[in-house]
Amino acid sequence: MRLFPVLTGNKSARKPELTEILINHNPSFSDFGQDILQICHQQHLDTFLLLFFGNRHQDLSQFVLSDLGLHQFESYAIDRQTRLFSKRYQIQQWLELADLSDRYWQAKEMKDHTTITELATAIPPAFSWSPLERKRQQLINHIARDLERFSSQDKHQLNTALTLFRHSLIPPSRERQVRILDKQEKYDDAYQLALEMKASPYTEEEADVASTLERKLCSKLSLKIEKPIKPVFNEQHLVLPHQDINVEESVVNYYREQGWQSYFLENSLICSLFGLAFWDIIYSPVTGAFLNPYQRSPRDMFQPEFYEQRKQLIDDRLTDIESGNWRNWLAVFNEKIPLSNDWVNWNLINPEIITLSIKCIPPTVLCRLFRRILFDPRNNRSGFPDVIVFKDNQYKWVEVKGPGDKLQSNQIRWLKVFQELKVPAVVTYVTWEK
Repeated sequence: MRLFPVLTGNKSARKPELTEILINHNPSFSDFGQDILQICHQQHLDTFLLLFFGNRHQDLSQFVLSDLGLHQFESYAIDRQTRLFSKRYQIQQWLELADLSDRYWQAKEMKDHTTITELATAIPPAFSWSPLERKRQQLINHIARDLERFSSQDKHQLNTALTLFRHSLIPPSRERQVRILDKQEKYDDAYQLALEMKASPYTEEEADVASTLERKLCSKLSLKIEKPIKPVFNEQHLVLPHQDINVEESVVNYYREQGWQSYFLENSLICSLFGLAFWDIIYSPVTGAFLNPYQRSPRDMFQPEFYEQRKQLIDDRLTDIESGNWRNWLAVFNEKIPLSNDWVNWNLINPEIITLSIKCIPPTVLCRLFRRILFDPRNNRSGFPDVIVFKDNQYKWVEVKGPGDKLQSNQIRWLKVFQELKVPAVVTYVTWEK
């Protein structure tokens, strides 16, 4: 306001409003009274940012956040041996594919069906370099799914979508293929692909979908199939006073009144124990995993390659945990807090909770839970019960459901795993006192 008197009288206005007023005032560069920098070669900056961050999402604000101490990161090797790009053509191909992706998202936002249809023919052939091929297949899935939707107006789009999906292995590619074949009344082909999905799913969600599709197609093919058994979980029904706190905290208080040490942690407990147990392995040097000092985890953390490229290290750690030879959760916690990590929630986890957990939860159970997370880290890091309680070396997970709330699919999957492992768990349904 010192520089621009036109803003005087708008002290309570927010930044967007002030910016709009200033734009309408149309100030000249000299009015700012200081140097103003303008990027004149954005394409070069895009290349530099890609080389530094390995993606097109992070920007220069990351440097500011780090300098302010708001984000602190682990130290790990960044050198020529572990860098992502090793050839100049990889950079060029990445930028070209990114440009194609930008055009797609712009067309999608504008609901420009014609451009999206045209982009389907502009997708490049498969890349031999896996990081870029994954991005290509992700784009294929987006475009093919839109073409599938367009088929309500143009049936020819269904064949194009099916052809595109066949060039992708990333879910939900196989699911969409089955559904398209079903629409085309090619039930035998759809059924065989559904069986392939069921026998070798890429993700937990794909496994669930495969079973649903199998039953649907068996009905159309007049094939016999056993009806799915609806899971039955331990249930608890509580009538609690309606206080000015959420339903999970009400259940936490209920258990504390019963003499339990009770914590509302949701996914944070097992995910944090996972992150602490594998901390050194997560940050081990792997080609393309770490490109800059500002990463919460390696680039392949939520892809199948994470386990594949560190299999021996991970398997050895699991063996040591199960045998009791590795119990360093607290040591890692004390050494690494508060470094940013995609798994460890420093705000919710503390030494008391860690001590209780590793004391009460058998190491064999922890290893089984960790292995399931490793199969599909992106999906299996969620769905854990809301509350965990401890008393007399016993523990129990409590999934809390308020009035009208139902179990979600990822929660059901974890509760099934708990049943298989004989892990104590209960679904608590809460109603409020009238």
